[in-house]
Amino acid sequence: MDKISSDRLDMALAKFLIEPSSRCAVEMQRAARQMMFEARIKGDAQIEKMAREHMKDCMMLHDAVLTLESDPEIVKRNITARVISGAFPLLNTFEEFGSLEDKTLFELLTSTLGIVSEVATATQYLEGTRLSAMAHTERALLKLEDRFTELLMEREHGSRKELDGVERLMDGLRELDLPPRERPFIPLLLWTLISVISYRKLKEVL
Repeated sequence: MDKISSDRLDMALAKFLIEPSSRCAVEMQRAARQMMFEARIKGDAQIEKMAREHMKDCMMLHDAVLTLESDPEIVKRNITARVISGAFPLLNTFEEFGSLEDKTLFELLTSTLGIVSEVATATQYLEGTRLSAMAHTERALLKLEDRFTELLMEREHGSRKELDGVERLMDGLRELDLPPRERPFIPLLLWTLISVISYRKLKEVL
């Protein structure tokens, strides 16, 4: 059986991390969908499942980026790229471990708290409020909590303690004292993290 290539997906993710945009997120989704179809044709149910999960994560990432792109001031100042660049130290932790089992999900989530400070730093000069941003962030955090719970349940050593930790962290993110206009950066960072996690899980089974 010919090996399913991830070249298109690799390039799409790399491009997004360098220059994040909704267009790049669409390319990530399409690349994952292509792999899903190839896996179905070859009868590889495991790769098909992983590719489908990654495709859904990319769809949520696209939604998070699109929300930010709807703000002309954010587009003008290219804040999205600055915030994503601040997330590189966290994303690069995946290069240091052969398996996600080496680092607990709670540790990964806790690490994002340091990244949140990048949000405040990169956008401290932005003013104004957006009620729609508040609503979007709340919906996104609920979906993120559900997705992180799914990832936790897939792990052999997932525990109730980790689950409680996810819930506490999400509650903490909701209570962060950030202007409404800045809050959408939190879902962007977390969906980027989840997309990298599902990407690595997919690569491990290829």
